[in-house]
Amino acid sequence: MERVIKRTSRKDQKIATKSISDLTRTSRVNLKKKAGYGKDQNPGKWRVCNRSAKALDLLFNILSNMAEGKSISLVPSDSEVSTQQAADMLNVSRPHLVKMLEQRP
Repeated sequence: MERVIKRTSRKDQKIATKSISDLTRTSRVNLKKKAGYGKDQNPGKWRVCNRSAKALDLLFNILSNMAEGKSISLVPSDSEVSTQQAADMLNVSRPHLVKMLEQRP
């Protein structure tokens, strides 16, 4: 599993905030047109709008967290990670994570 560790910058926050309104506007237009892609009013720029409610919900969740300055990590549900990778993701020590796992019923 590849991991990118990069804090959300102020610039990222501003872009995410603007993207939320852009995505909302574009998704409404595309849902009415029943199209998968929508051309923005800026020539040459395309915005993807997946009609899947789950995908849109995920995008809004990611953008909302970024707009608040939170960093995001996405891990596919079927991924296998080492105890060290899991501890890093949870921001805890590996021994603490192992202890918690061993205490599970």
